[in-house]
Amino acid sequence: MTVLVTGSSGLVGSALIPNLEAGGHRVFRLVRRSPQNDTERRWDPETGELDAADLEGVQAVVHLAGENIATGRWNDAKKDRIRSSREDGTRLLAQGLAELQTPPGVLICASAVGYYGNRGDEILDEESAPTSWRRRASTGSRPRDPRRTRASVRCTCASELCSAPTAARWPKCCSRSKWAQAA
Repeated sequence: MTVLVTGSSGLVGSALIPNLEAGGHRVFRLVRRSPQNDTERRWDPETGELDAADLEGVQAVVHLAGENIATGRWNDAKKDRIRSSREDGTRLLAQGLAELQTPPGVLICASAVGYYGNRGDEILDEESAPTSWRRRASTGSRPRDPRRTRASVRCTCASELCSAPTAARWPKCCSRSKWAQAA
C-alpha cells in the first residue's frame, strides 16, 4: 500500500513510518521544508501551498501534522498556533485530496482527547463542542473534520498524550517520580 504521512518528523510519525516500511508499505512524507529525497513531497499549510499532483496514487493518508504541544508555554499565541496548525493543515490536505481523480481509500486524522476536555461519561464525537479555550479561539472550522474529502473511509483517532522516552515532555512529566529516577 502507498501511504502518505504528514507530521512524519514528530513523535508519532517518526515511530509510525519505520513500522509501515517494515510491513512492506511504500511511504511518502509531506514536509514543510524542501524535499531531500524522492519519498518527500512539499507542502506549506500556512501559505496554502500543496500540489495535488503530489498526492496522486496514494492509497492511504495519515495526518499527524501540527504545532508541537510539548514545547513552550500555552499562552494565547501558542494556543492559536496549535489550533491554526491543525485547522489549516487539515483543510489544505482535504482540499488537495478532493482534487484527485482517484482519492485514497482511507484518511486517518490524529487528534488529542484534550480538544474535548474532561466530560466524564459523556459520549463524544466530531459534533461535540470543544473545550472553552478552543471555542474562544475557533474560526468556525473543525480542526480534524475529514468529511470533506473523497476518501472512502475517514477516521479520526483521538488519543491521550503519547509517552515515549524520546518525547520532549518526557523529562518534564517524570522528573519528580520515583520510578523515573530508578529507570
